[in-house]
Amino acid sequence: MNLKYLNLALPFMLALTACDDKQQTSIEVKEKIKIVKVDNNKQKLETITADSLNEKKAEFQTLITNKECDTSNQCQVIAIGSRACGGPSQYAIFSNKHVDSEQAKALASNITVAEKIFNEKNQMISICQHINKPAVQCVSNVCTKSLQSGDIY
Repeated sequence: MNLKYLNLALPFMLALTACDDKQQTSIEVKEKIKIVKVDNNKQKLETITADSLNEKKAEFQTLITNKECDTSNQCQVIAIGSRACGGPSQYAIFSNKHVDSEQAKALASNITVAEKIFNEKNQMISICQHINKPAVQCVSNVCTKSLQSGDIY
């Protein structure tokens, strides 16, 4: 009589074991995917150095050096960089009379992403003070910051 119940229980137990194996395999695959994602992020983080970040900033500074303008409409402000606690690290003023706005925006965006990655990689901390976007105007044919506060190039 016990043998009769064992014959009924054995296939059921094997079926449960098979389901458990599939579930473990699924979990193992998910863990491997997570590991791959983490490794890819680490690889991305390792490519940003302080020197490469400074090179990008120097390239941007060279791009926006000529701030000559005829009207205040030619003066532009762009957020650049990333503070560890969020927000831009500074604002830059440039004249679209001599600088392609799209090129400046693309380079500023590149610097912002790179600095954010650098901050995460190096577990940087910073003051969490909000920087106000400066108002700009054309004074004596040069784009300059108005009386508002804000760090600029």
